[in-house]
Amino acid sequence: MAVDLDSAPYVQASFFGPAIREVSVITIHTAETPETPFGAEGVANYFASGNVRASTHFTVDVDSIVRCVPEDQRCWGAGEGPANDVSLQWELAGYAGQDGADWKDDYSRWELVNLAAGCQTLLGRYPHIRPVRLTGAQLRAGERDGFAGHADWHEGWPVGAYRSDPGPEFPWDDFLAMVAQREPSVDQIGAFFEMVEGIDMAKGWLVNEYGTGVIRYQSGACVSAPLHEGMVQTLINEGKVLPVPPGVDKATWPYWWAGFVAVRNKDYLDVFVSPEQ
Repeated sequence: MAVDLDSAPYVQASFFGPAIREVSVITIHTAETPETPFGAEGVANYFASGNVRASTHFTVDVDSIVRCVPEDQRCWGAGEGPANDVSLQWELAGYAGQDGADWKDDYSRWELVNLAAGCQTLLGRYPHIRPVRLTGAQLRAGERDGFAGHADWHEGWPVGAYRSDPGPEFPWDDFLAMVAQREPSVDQIGAFFEMVEGIDMAKGWLVNEYGTGVIRYQSGACVSAPLHEGMVQTLINEGKVLPVPPGVDKATWPYWWAGFVAVRNKDYLDVFVSPEQ
């Protein structure tokens, strides 16, 4: 699921630096911008314009990640306490005021897929960082090696204007579960199979990059890739597979072509399954 951040577009922010002291926290913001397929690019261009003395290392939306500040440099994302000294920071297209339903719409769910993939890459580079949320009190006490929202830094150092992003209803548990899930386990694949009624548990359907059903034995052997008409749409209708978001060209959709699908298990958490190529 991890993505190659080094190949992501780079739009240098006007304001950043000096060198970061350490990388021990991943900090999440909302940009307070509409959810559009060009949200990441728009925020990155805003940082680059010089019209705002602010920046984050990465911007993200439903189908793209843009780099804005080198990982070894401080971004100007959160002025509270040591946030900028120790954080790699992400700016999401969207609003801190989104409620639980807003965070579960197709755009937000896919944006979280994209964000989680980027964060998995960072955890590979900084393995001391754990997929856990740090509270303001923990940050204030010096605890590190986890994730925080801008609001958590503000809770620890309540200076300046109140900061609530990424919002009180940001789905931290679901998001961190995505980040923690490096590769699908047999149990996770089994949970996917159980959701698809009428299919023998000895084998199951996965969705490949063309939206075609792939028969895959639990042993890992991919025996064929027959077209199962209506299967993909049925899974979408039942909420078990997320469709490509509205307004996004499937030909440029990175997770479609990577072969990933997001499905909901019995606990309504995301499970990522990649078919064998």
